[in-house]
Amino acid sequence: MSWFEMMDVIKELLGKKPPPDFLLLHAGGNDLINVPTVELCAKIAKDIDELHTLLPGCSIIWSDILTRLKYRGCENIQAIEKKRKRVNREGRKAAFRHRRQGSSAYRHSAHMSGIIP
Repeated sequence: MSWFEMMDVIKELLGKKPPPDFLLLHAGGNDLINVPTVELCAKIAKDIDELHTLLPGCSIIWSDILTRLKYRGCENIQAIEKKRKRVNREGRKAAFRHRRQGSSAYRHSAHMSGIIP
């Protein structure tokens, strides 16, 4: 799912269901190719802050964007990997700003390690 679709989906679900105790955010991988790094990082930080306002009792958990063997439309995988790591770092920082509300981050440690330099 694109990060830019996620907030609309969450808001729609909040209109139909009670707010969750935990919200695991695992989105944004599809945006790595076509959204500038600064724009994507700013959007993620803004949305995580908004989620904390919308869901004051909810623990928000950032789940790292996973590495891929191929990114559709990408010819420079090393550049996208660098971008992915930066976006993950910024997403974790945004979630950790709200630690007192129980927010955290989850790093996937074993997925495809060693396959991509």
